[in-house]
Amino acid sequence: MTYKQVETVIEANREVLGLLPERSRPFDKDDDRFHAMVLSLGGPPPEDRREAWWGDVFLPVWNAIEPEQPYESWQGPYLRFGRLMEKLRPCLPQAEQ
Repeated sequence: MTYKQVETVIEANREVLGLLPERSRPFDKDDDRFHAMVLSLGGPPPEDRREAWWGDVFLPVWNAIEPEQPYESWQGPYLRFGRLMEKLRPCLPQAEQ
């Protein structure tokens, strides 16, 4: 077995056992629901309208549906979406990156 193969096996085991840092964990059901809601509301918006869209459009809908994970400001969901897009980047066609 090569070093790269061993490294891959170790990383896979860390994912399964939940030992990865939060930001490097794979996409899960909550991430999928969050991403789907952003897209269903017509987002993400252009950068010049991000504060208004995340605060006035996304935030009230998310907080009404997800009372266990409410956001207090527009920055929380905006940053989360950015992290999710980084997770998805290797899977996206070149035009969407």
